[in-house]
Amino acid sequence: MGKFFKKELTETLKLKNTFEKVGKAKSWKEILNEIYNSLPSQYGRGTKGIDDNHPLAKKLKISGFELEQCLMFLSDQKLIYYNENNWIGLTEKGFNIALENEKHKSNLQLQLTITVFTAFLVITNMFNFFLSLKIYDSYMLLYTYTLLLLVVFFIVKRKLR
Repeated sequence: MGKFFKKELTETLKLKNTFEKVGKAKSWKEILNEIYNSLPSQYGRGTKGIDDNHPLAKKLKISGFELEQCLMFLSDQKLIYYNENNWIGLTEKGFNIALENEKHKSNLQLQLTITVFTAFLVITNMFNFFLSLKIYDSYMLLYTYTLLLLVVFFIVKRKLR
């Protein structure tokens, strides 16, 4: 099991270095994750190919050409396949990589939540400490406290994008 995981991780890193961005808009990971999140097969290639009106291109706000290039890359890397009706599916390798991406995203959100609550506790305790010293005006401390919470809020909002 350990060798298999190391091999998959090595292949994932090679993929990352090989094809980080598709065109100007999205990475191959985002497209793979969208396919993963839409299973079973919500997206297809169609009979005419992929154009700017393709539902996946519209959802990700990329051109049909960029989407087609990325899908060719994902197919070449054996992460996706097309069934007999031209619907897009994930191979086992593609599913495992998409699952790892989802776990990573979930882990980052959890870490961010813990960081926000920790910052909130630290700022609140600092506020209470300075309030107990009665060195500063309570209104000035309240404004500072509010400002610090707003800064934390905007940092978190930016990280979640």
